[in-house]
Amino acid sequence: MRRTGIFCLYTPSGKVDTTIIYTLKALREVVEYLIIVVNGYIERKNDLSNYADAIHIRENVGFDVGAYTDIILYTSHIEQIVKSDELVLCNSSFYGPFISFKRIFNEMENSDADFWGISSSEKNLIQHIQSYFLVFRRSILESGELFRYLGDRVDKKELDYFSVCSIYENGLFWTLKNAGYRFDAYRRNIVCDNYLNPYGSVKIDEIPILKRKMFSKEFYQRKKAVSALAYVKKTYHYDIESILENAFKIYGIDLTNEMIEVESNEVVKKDLIHDNEMVTREEIERFISVQKKVFIYGCGMVARMVFSCFFFYEGNPCLEGFVVSDNQTIIEKYFQGYPIYKFSEIKNRRDVALVVALNRDNTKEVYSQLKCMENVKFLWKC
Repeated sequence: MRRTGIFCLYTPSGKVDTTIIYTLKALREVVEYLIIVVNGYIERKNDLSNYADAIHIRENVGFDVGAYTDIILYTSHIEQIVKSDELVLCNSSFYGPFISFKRIFNEMENSDADFWGISSSEKNLIQHIQSYFLVFRRSILESGELFRYLGDRVDKKELDYFSVCSIYENGLFWTLKNAGYRFDAYRRNIVCDNYLNPYGSVKIDEIPILKRKMFSKEFYQRKKAVSALAYVKKTYHYDIESILENAFKIYGIDLTNEMIEVESNEVVKKDLIHDNEMVTREEIERFISVQKKVFIYGCGMVARMVFSCFFFYEGNPCLEGFVVSDNQTIIEKYFQGYPIYKFSEIKNRRDVALVVALNRDNTKEVYSQLKCMENVKFLWKC
């Protein structure tokens, strides 16, 4: 098996700590040729020399997909990649793996998928393989589909975090799936959020990694983090002390082994939003496919999710813009590159179709004024 790997490394401190070395050692066991591409600064390039066949240091733009695109399309490595049986794209956004990559690859050998990952989300709207670890097999490499997509869609200097999710994680998945390629994952259809519910992720979904950002201000929940670490310590042969050191140095989270042993009492449960509370992806697709002009009602996280799921690709349904309630103050004139309108500006237009992309409570608040419109689609069944 000729397997080439590209490992995208970003470290805020510029230092390669033991958690990264652990991942590189595990990856090196399953790839014949490993390219490490560093986004931004690294203090000691020699720290990587024992694990890489090639090392590239680039400007920190375009996140991981920008790095992959640079290596795949604009370096001499394309010959090595094209002749491979599998191409592995892996980034440094996680701790682990807590089981060997060898074990994961051995299990996935039984899959007839053309591309796969460690975990996939296949809920109603969000359907994709999580992009921290992706494997593309010969059928895709020979067709050139991956290379065309990266060349046509990735403008690394224009990418922000959400664009990466839309274009790389969502867009590439659906482009390949719609082209007839089969997908799979080591753990399919996860029910817990990697960031917000790390304990559920390792316990219920049995994902053999933890995302580093579970310690960030945006996501950190002490009880879930402590319980996740306690579970990893109990279940796997992984030195969680290295995770604790990294969490303190990068995020300022001060946890100790003793704290983990005392405080690990989180009750494991699935995330609160279940599949049966929302309409299906297919319903939304059918709705927008027959519309000439579509507006998304909302400018928050749900609106971003809807945009990412349905309006990221070339030849997409004609998205005209985003809509907010009349009593909402508009600070920015554009959202995701599209204009923002007040509801009163579009409510009397007969050619308008609305996808209401709000959370459940906010949807209830606007339901009475929207239910009389001819072309409106709500995400929530109730």
